[in-house]
Amino acid sequence: MAVPGVPGVPGPAATPGAREVTPAFGVAGTAPRVTTRALAAAALVDELGMRTGSVPSLVLTIVGLYLRRSGGWMSTAALVRLAADAGAATALTRSAFTRLKQRGVLVAASRDGVAGYAFAKAAERMFERGDRRIFAPRRMVPGDDWCLISFSLPEQQRGVRAQLRRRLQGIGCGTVAPGLWIAPAFLADEVEEILDELAVRASTVLFFADDPRPAGSLADAVATWWDLPAIAARHQEFLRVLAGLPAESDPTAETALEMPLADDATATAPAPAPAPGPGSGSGPGSRFADAGPGVTEAGPGFAEAAAFRRYVVAVDAWRDIPYVDPGLPFELLPDDWPGRLSIPAFLELSERDADAASRHAARASAR
Repeated sequence: MAVPGVPGVPGPAATPGAREVTPAFGVAGTAPRVTTRALAAAALVDELGMRTGSVPSLVLTIVGLYLRRSGGWMSTAALVRLAADAGAATALTRSAFTRLKQRGVLVAASRDGVAGYAFAKAAERMFERGDRRIFAPRRMVPGDDWCLISFSLPEQQRGVRAQLRRRLQGIGCGTVAPGLWIAPAFLADEVEEILDELAVRASTVLFFADDPRPAGSLADAVATWWDLPAIAARHQEFLRVLAGLPAESDPTAETALEMPLADDATATAPAPAPAPGPGSGSGPGSRFADAGPGVTEAGPGFAEAAAFRRYVVAVDAWRDIPYVDPGLPFELLPDDWPGRLSIPAFLELSERDADAASRHAARASAR
């Protein structure tokens, strides 16, 4: 499936084998880098204050993936159906709509007397940044340029200085010293956007180098500039979520799809699937009972509904990671770096399930 990417965005080519996928919404950690625990906690919360794996976060992912492709509008009933198919409770879903309106992502809008929500165009740039981060992850290789960000702001601007540090950390920059940050050179455009938005470009100098020479090894320096254990934990958490999703050919997928999602204040990953029983499958008590023609255990509609669940939950679990992990060279990371597994696993799942998930979303939103 060829889905439009983000035109006019310069930068290096995506990781080989990456595909263009349906646009989604990216996230960024917002807390200063202090400890492994602090960064790990910050990485779980997107820039709208939504915890990855919560119902509001899941709804946000659905908005980014599908509402933007539906002419920028979808009925409330369709959004509720899609959220339910991904595992969200209706009451929490409606609360999530209110939250996204308050944060400028959704606008209540009726069409032909049908209640629904429109995508707020003011949020488009934020979504576009997420598109290229999430679905075309970039990775440095030895010899690529680094970007060093040097800034000096007076004490009278300490509030702006704190914002700048948060924003740089939020796109994956590492800290060499309080006024000196470092990132892969392909993040330079995003860095300059931040500098312009905060009106501090005149107080900042960007340097580019392909051979930084710390006192020790570059790998040891990278381990001090970035909180690698916290980044690794995010990759491991994604792999854990992925392992809990039903496989494509899993004959018990109908029960696995009944996993409930937590609200914002609780766990970030789906709970284990309950034992088979009433309400599983596609019968009268099933979550997919009203999903439209063809949604039966033996029909393609059920497979597409299962793909939708897998895909949306996986994207929701993944979408903050490319902001925490800026794409450091594998050669400078530990041999057991979990990103070696999580990145291809996400791209493979996207390749396999994105089309079927889109067909399910189109069927649900057309009703």
